[in-house]
Amino acid sequence: IQFANGGNGRIGILPDSSGYLGNTISGNQGNGMLIHFGSTALIGGNIISGNGVATVNGVALGPGSRSGVFLSQAAANFIGHNTIESNPDSGIFVRQGQLFLGNSWANLDTTGNVIRLNGCGSEAGSNRSGVFMFDGSTGEIRSTTLTANCGSNVQMFFGGTLDIRGSTLSSADPQRGTPAGTPGML
Repeated sequence: IQFANGGNGRIGILPDSSGYLGNTISGNQGNGMLIHFGSTALIGGNIISGNGVATVNGVALGPGSRSGVFLSQAAANFIGHNTIESNPDSGIFVRQGQLFLGNSWANLDTTGNVIRLNGCGSEAGSNRSGVFMFDGSTGEIRSTTLTANCGSNVQMFFGGTLDIRGSTLSSADPQRGTPAGTPGML
């Protein structure tokens, strides 16, 4: 799924905003979602899992190129009930963008976002996290569970602001155990 050059969209939200329809976005060679260059997206009720399966000669395609969601100079609001998991790079990779997790919109339930088991690709990389934000990115994380990501659950580099409230950041995963050396936030 791609939104570019000012494109706007709703992914997984019923047309009348009364609830979530949901989608499964999985198995893509690159990112599951690419939102960039002035675009915005409202996202709810989706499973974004197992994207970024492509490599060139066994090497990853570049920073963030195998993420569940890649935001660059754009904004995304993950309202509620999204699961972002098992992407080889970061679950959500944000460059000069605005990220909102669990923020209210219309009368939709804002709970239930889960970001887990991301950044577990075999190649080395410091940008593997549940949420990786850099280069002046800003955001808010509300009522979201970030757990058992192989890098940090949240990483921020080179400026920006992030406000986290009512969320759980944990290295434990009841199904798979705890990845070694997983910090909650960097």
